[in-house]
Amino acid sequence: MTLYTTSLQKHLLKHTGEKPYQCTICKIRFTTKSNLKTHLITHTGLKPYHCDTCGKSFRQKSHLQAHSLTHKPRKQHKCSFCQFVTFKASTFRCHMFTHTGERPFQCGICGKSFTTKGNLKQHSIVHIKGKQHRCTICNYTTTKTTNLHTHMLVHTGEKPFRCSICGKGFTTKSNLKQHSVTHMRKKQHKCTFCNYTTFKTDHLRNHILTHTGEKPFQCGLCGKCFTTKTNLKVHLKVHNKMPYHSIPLRP
Repeated sequence: MTLYTTSLQKHLLKHTGEKPYQCTICKIRFTTKSNLKTHLITHTGLKPYHCDTCGKSFRQKSHLQAHSLTHKPRKQHKCSFCQFVTFKASTFRCHMFTHTGERPFQCGICGKSFTTKGNLKQHSIVHIKGKQHRCTICNYTTTKTTNLHTHMLVHTGEKPFRCSICGKGFTTKSNLKQHSVTHMRKKQHKCTFCNYTTFKTDHLRNHILTHTGEKPFQCGLCGKCFTTKTNLKVHLKVHNKMPYHSIPLRP
């Protein structure tokens, strides 16, 4: 019998559903002898595979291999725009899209774009004929009851997912998870005037201005001053909506 013939016979068992190898203890059947051999270890209680680093033992070689990864130094990916950090390169790439605005995954039916393949896959369901769950307050529709439940929180104002460190609430578990990163290995900056604390130095600087009264960002059109650059940008939109002749000229 050749190796090819043996491999073919093993493969055919997947189609026939046959499991010729049976455990004499619990009667569970297996398609291969190696699977039966691995299973038998569960009855003996033996853990023959040992980690050379910490000495922990495992029943299966695959479990030891997975465990060994925990001892290897992992590269931490840090976002250059915010405090987000992750060990997964794929997660980091998806996060960066929130800053760059890129949406590389496009729906072939309606052309709508998404930052992740998972979001595109979830969106594609709306094009499949099925039960639509509608929001009773607005025009939002979805094929998933879980999505509708999460959406309703926007209207009710509920935030069931709460941070155990600072008490801040969130509408989704994923938002809470992303927020939790801000509490990891970061220096906490405290205001010397009140009890305000933050992990971001720029937030502290902006906060201090509320105590000092400084407004370093000035409008070049009307001279009005603001504590933050964001507030100045919002203010400038007022001038964009005004007729040119109505904008007061600075002396």
